[in-house]
Amino acid sequence: MVAEKTNRQLLAALVSSNKKVEDIMNHYAHNFYLITRATYEDLRMLGLSPNESTRIISAFEIFKRAYSQTNVLKISKSYDAYSLFKDLSFSKVEIFAVIFMDRACNIITYEKIFIGGIGETAVDVRIILKRALECGATSFVSGHNHPSGNLVPSTSDKNLCTQLKSASKFLDLNLMDFLIIGNNEYLSFQDTGIL
Repeated sequence: MVAEKTNRQLLAALVSSNKKVEDIMNHYAHNFYLITRATYEDLRMLGLSPNESTRIISAFEIFKRAYSQTNVLKISKSYDAYSLFKDLSFSKVEIFAVIFMDRACNIITYEKIFIGGIGETAVDVRIILKRALECGATSFVSGHNHPSGNLVPSTSDKNLCTQLKSASKFLDLNLMDFLIIGNNEYLSFQDTGIL
């Protein structure tokens, strides 16, 4: 039965040799969370065939989609927002995303707006506010990942939050929360009193 197999056995079902399984496990320090962040190119460099690499990436993509699937239609607490942002923790680069909402906090749309590098993402506040106006939002929650998994807000995180909050007030928009995502956990600026 598949559910009873070890991680190594599950991986072996996707590749053609035990040596390739060992190479993958060793490269990612036997940490399946790190393996879920592998790219097609990473796996090819480890000696996997195009088909093996595609199978592994596809299996993890199915998992990520199922993991991030949510029935949340309204944001009433930070965990509701996190349930939409949680897939960001699988990215090796920073992604800045926004949930746009109406006055009753019903979700209008969720968008990944900026994609950056390993250490930071360039975020343009004007683009976020323009998008909020375009979709008719009155409030929003922003979230981004720290690929390192460290949830401690940087000075630039705090500065960006302050900029977003100040700029949104001029357009009668409400920044409800600012989340940092990492290693399947999150930090809410609202919950911790930073916002």
